[in-house]
Amino acid sequence: SSEHNMTGTMELVLWWIKLISEITFALMCLVFELCKKVYYVVHKRKLKDVRGKTVLITGTAQGIGREMALELAKKGCNVICVDVLTKENEETAEEVKKLGQKSFSYTCDISNRDNVMKLASQVGKVDILINNAGLVFFDPLLETPPGVITRLIDVNVTSHFWMIQAFLPGMLERREGHIVAIASLAGIEGLAGATLYSVSKQAVVGLMRTLDLELRSKSQQFIKTTCVCPYFIDTMKDVKFRIESRLSHLETKEAAYRIVKGVLKELPEVIVPGYWSSLITFN
Repeated sequence: SSEHNMTGTMELVLWWIKLISEITFALMCLVFELCKKVYYVVHKRKLKDVRGKTVLITGTAQGIGREMALELAKKGCNVICVDVLTKENEETAEEVKKLGQKSFSYTCDISNRDNVMKLASQVGKVDILINNAGLVFFDPLLETPPGVITRLIDVNVTSHFWMIQAFLPGMLERREGHIVAIASLAGIEGLAGATLYSVSKQAVVGLMRTLDLELRSKSQQFIKTTCVCPYFIDTMKDVKFRIESRLSHLETKEAAYRIVKGVLKELPEVIVPGYWSSLITFN
């Protein structure tokens, strides 16, 4: 009937409108990325020299933490590896040593303030602090046990406060230092079905932005801050099967390379991969 044909025509028109809008959006993102590339070529930031510097990284027993340790060792850093998994963490330290750099392994639950303060007294001077350790929990809010909420917030959020309070004073005294936090794209956009995880990462993004403002307000901008928001990395195997996405997950070594590059450029925020910054900008 004519009414049925009209409905079919309207659906086709709406489909074409949606397709054109998606293509337009993709082109806008492409143009934005090209403009950024041109800008960065003209105003190219040099990578800072970190040879002989000491970097402390939490969560180095595996995954992105281990790969960042190795990447920074290649740049000439001595690496302090911190994790609750003693054996795997020691393996990371040994891998760093094979690259010709000094490395020390410490077993520490960074959610405990006393443990963190003891760690700080043991390791001494730290030039670059990378707060990377974190827990992943992807379930709807009403299905999240109270104990999981407390533990995840302690590790993903509160530990950042303890680590910064422990190591920032020494940096201020030396008038040099760099604090890095590994957050997530979920900390900017949020993720349905992962309320707890998203909120914990949003807290980290807020902490780093506010810390940067606080340092600037006190004319202490000689302390650099970097907040890293990566897309899902391929070490998060379980997450892969629980999140629907048309985009591939980041390979761990590639993610570590891009993160370290952003840190050495002293960028205040690093989104990995870079094209996500365009998607967020135009969202």
